[in-house]
Amino acid sequence: MSLIVKIALQISKLLYRKSAYSFKEDLSKLMVSQLTIFSRLIEQSHSKEYGKDLGIVKGMTYEDFRSSINIQEYNDLLPYIEKQKESGQSILGGNLDRYQPTSGSTSSRKWIPYTKEILLEFDMAISPWLTHLFEISPRTLQGKHYWSLSWMPDELRTQMENSDDLSYFSWLKRIFMKVCMAVPRELVDAKTTKSAQIGTVAYLARCRDLSMISIWSPTFMFSLLKELKEQQNLIVEILNTGTWSSIAKDMGSIKAPFCKETAKILSDWDGELNSSITSLLWPQLALVSVWDTANSKDWTAKLMDLFPSSDVQGKGLFATEAVVTIPYQDKYVLAYKSHFYEFEILETCLLYTS
Repeated sequence: MSLIVKIALQISKLLYRKSAYSFKEDLSKLMVSQLTIFSRLIEQSHSKEYGKDLGIVKGMTYEDFRSSINIQEYNDLLPYIEKQKESGQSILGGNLDRYQPTSGSTSSRKWIPYTKEILLEFDMAISPWLTHLFEISPRTLQGKHYWSLSWMPDELRTQMENSDDLSYFSWLKRIFMKVCMAVPRELVDAKTTKSAQIGTVAYLARCRDLSMISIWSPTFMFSLLKELKEQQNLIVEILNTGTWSSIAKDMGSIKAPFCKETAKILSDWDGELNSSITSLLWPQLALVSVWDTANSKDWTAKLMDLFPSSDVQGKGLFATEAVVTIPYQDKYVLAYKSHFYEFEILETCLLYTS
């Protein structure tokens, strides 16, 4: 690991500490924290078109909110989102940063307004999670990281103003985290998803000091390993020459990785995906952060068979729309510093705040 990466990791760790300390210290003050967030949201929205139509008024209490405001679905917000996109005006509230699409895996794709405020709320959950992770797995601070939230389909690549995974962090944290990443963010600018995948695999293969992988579904990692196998010769050529070879037309000015050592490993590889090849490529991999419950449980077990020397940490509930729980002290803890939460008791259908 280079000295620059080591310094950047340590600085990043220090930058997380303030939010992490606040999260830990206020665990016993959950209701106070939640009502503070509620008041801030009311202040942001009462003067906006959507807030007025919904009946939100300045100084509204949670009891008034719960009794007078009906549960809203995405389709209830859609006319306001579309009007906001067309007019460029703040109709929903907050300082708009961009629109982020959901995956659309279980329903039609939704465009979620991302404000500067909600990005800070995501950051308020990520900081205590990472601080705790570094405490329980210090080896993750000994090399570069790979983070991925999702692939951007080809039809959306030209519609996205910003698809950088690091945008969930504050600008200062992004500066240092960028140095620690195994895969450059510029790969999101590749013209096709296929080329972005090949480029990602090539950069990952080059990263001999990879210490952490943070993904969502374990099947996503299997798709990358499948590309490694199917594009073996092309990736060898890319790493041997430091050029994009046959996919150059899709990569523009994005720099290609170069590593003859990895190229030799892949040239000698028989194409079997097993722990032997993953250990050769990533001997320092300390931890894989991934979904490991429900439908992902069996897939994660199979994935970790490929990384027997690495630890696995299950993800909390983190969606495009919001972060709900984070892994913290061997539990999935409510990210109570991030958003305002209501929970429905299914037996009674009554709503309660956290």
